[in-house]
Amino acid sequence: GMAWCRKGNVQQAQAMLNDLKSLENDASLKEQFETINPAIKGLGVMVSLLEGTIAWQNKQMDAAIAAYQEAVKREDGFMYQEPRDWLLPTRHYLGAALLARQNFADAELVYQTELVINPRNVWSLYGLHASQLGLGKEAESAQTKKHLMKATEGADIKLKSSAL
Repeated sequence: GMAWCRKGNVQQAQAMLNDLKSLENDASLKEQFETINPAIKGLGVMVSLLEGTIAWQNKQMDAAIAAYQEAVKREDGFMYQEPRDWLLPTRHYLGAALLARQNFADAELVYQTELVINPRNVWSLYGLHASQLGLGKEAESAQTKKHLMKATEGADIKLKSSAL
């Protein structure tokens, strides 16, 4: 669904979202296995992320931000384990949407929180740097840029967003 959105095919992405939503009542996804998060929790994150991405593609930014906030809430509801059950940080998407809205202060908080969870994460450093630039925080953005440059050293792509 996310790939269909990026290719501009919102109808196909919506069909994928509908398929995901059809699984919400599947009892097997609600089974708890010892200390592993039930699959229904992952499905909830997937649905919220895709809803947000579809809304953003449709230029419905309020709905996109609300869906991404729900995805963050659901991701935060996972029981902690190593490795994590959900490896795609939802705050990257929320932060990117907030940056697109030029809500730099909220975006900065989102990225700072994500960097506590995933230190030195290049996507969060990118977003934090962009939000600090937007806020005119010259000293902080210069410091973050140093960390970002170190994190991207040797990379073969240039980031354009904190979310794919």
